[in-house]
Amino acid sequence: MTLGALLFDVDGTLADTEPEGHLPAYNRAFREHGLDWTWTKKLYRKLLLISGGRERIDHYLDRYDPELGPHDERVRDDRAGWIDEIHRSKSRYFRDRLQEGQVPLRAGVARLIQEAGEAGMRAVLPSASLMLHQPSGGYQGKVTDIMIHAEESLRLKRRTNEIYARHCGRSYEEVETALERDRYMAPDEARAWGLVDHIFTDRGEFE
Repeated sequence: MTLGALLFDVDGTLADTEPEGHLPAYNRAFREHGLDWTWTKKLYRKLLLISGGRERIDHYLDRYDPELGPHDERVRDDRAGWIDEIHRSKSRYFRDRLQEGQVPLRAGVARLIQEAGEAGMRAVLPSASLMLHQPSGGYQGKVTDIMIHAEESLRLKRRTNEIYARHCGRSYEEVETALERDRYMAPDEARAWGLVDHIFTDRGEFE
């Protein structure tokens, strides 16, 4: 059997995003807002039965009645708005963890992606818009810690450029220039640049 396409459509397929990404992001968001809350993995497995991040926080308030401290009045007056603030912080920290490489791929996924990324296997639909994007992050804390994160970001940037150069047939310098700012490409441009091999315009091309 010859592999014709590889599609990923579910959060958690490529990496175990809940315990390695979302859970620590929640706990960091709680600390940012001065909340003495820590969701353990055991508790989080129960909370995962609730669909949606905001709904999960709302359920936690109802089910576990946690200490709110100075947030008590705000929660009574504008519970939904307060939950939204917590959730936005959590989402920011989750993105930071992804960009810093702190959410490891599941076993075998890296090899699968590498092989699927070989020439001839990369395809898009004509309505697609592709973006070249360098690693980014927003770091806080002590100056020394910020410098450590900055050095890691530079390492990831160099590694990303090398991967693009190898798979797109471009020089490192070309990739570095292209990724200096976010760059969007239409399918035809992406194919000419080496990002994709095929633009599927008819259902029969999938067969």
